[in-house]
Amino acid sequence: MKIRFLGLAFGLAVAVGQPGIAVGAQGNEATAQAVSCTLVKDTYSCDWGVFKKTLTAAKTVAIRSKPMDPGGDRLLNKLVGSLGKEAVTSPEERADLVMVMVPAESSGIFFGPGGRTLATLRIYGRGSLDSRGPLLWAETLDGQPDIPWPSVVYQLVSQFQSRVTGR
Repeated sequence: MKIRFLGLAFGLAVAVGQPGIAVGAQGNEATAQAVSCTLVKDTYSCDWGVFKKTLTAAKTVAIRSKPMDPGGDRLLNKLVGSLGKEAVTSPEERADLVMVMVPAESSGIFFGPGGRTLATLRIYGRGSLDSRGPLLWAETLDGQPDIPWPSVVYQLVSQFQSRVTGR
């Protein structure tokens, strides 16, 4: 699956595969939340402006990591707190947003000095009680594949926090 990144300059500036640029799509208020990502063929396209409005309006955020990672969950909980949101820890409780930290698929031996996607922080909207809603944003981290997982998680959380705060 590819992710196409849309910027905010002059409406839609497209940059494919840029590290750390997040994903979103045109708003659709059919439900209580705007849908900020659309899937066309095998590429997600998203809009930061639409996602930012949804993030601002959200009150609660659920944390999930795959595979289960207590250290990563702590960093995500800290991120949620720094955003002024309440972290939902019980799987039975519904949250406005669901953050899922996912390592990139390993494709075997890696040759060359160029970086590749190491992990993605995916943010989903509210879904039914036992499922998450639509994809609203995906923040990716690119780098060398020999970076330890805790460092990857820390860098990706820091990158997303910088994007949100504008620093």
